[in-house]
Parts: sequence; structure tokens; C-alpha cells
Amino acid sequence: MAFALVIARICKPGSKLATLHLWKDTTLAVDLGLAGASTHDVYAGMDWLAARQEGIEKKLAARHLNPEANPDRLALFDLSSS
Repeated sequence: MAFALVIARICKPGSKLATLHLWKDTTLAVDLGLAGASTHDVYAGMDWLAARQEGIEKKLAARHLNPEANPDRLALFDLSSS
């Protein structure tokens, strides 16, 4: 579910409800075994991600902000929904 939510956000950002509608128009849900997913399932997936957010952010920062991968330690942030 988390992988599908990330893919959906990249391909067509929108609300959780819009994500469910997107899945009806694409093969993403079928390809990932989520064809019968409900709004509750999507919220559960978001809760799962939220519970792991700090660890995910730390791993991404370690990977992308280390001196070898990014000597200038440049990071860009999307603030469009802030």
C-alpha cells in the first residue's frame, strides 16, 4: 500500500480519495494487488508511513546528504502545499 501511495503521489498528486479514483483508471492497483482497496485501507497505509516518517527521513538524509553523494549538501524542499 505504501509503495502504491508513493507512486500515485509521483504520477498524479492528489487527495487520498483522488488516489482511489486514479486506481480505477489505471492498472496500478491491479499490478500491486490492491484492486479492492478501500478508503480505510488507504488511511491505514498513510498511518503506517506516518509512524515510520522519522526513520524514513533519517535514511533518506543519510543517503542523499552525505559528502560523497552531495558534496554541497544541497537539499530542495517542495513547499507548494505549505
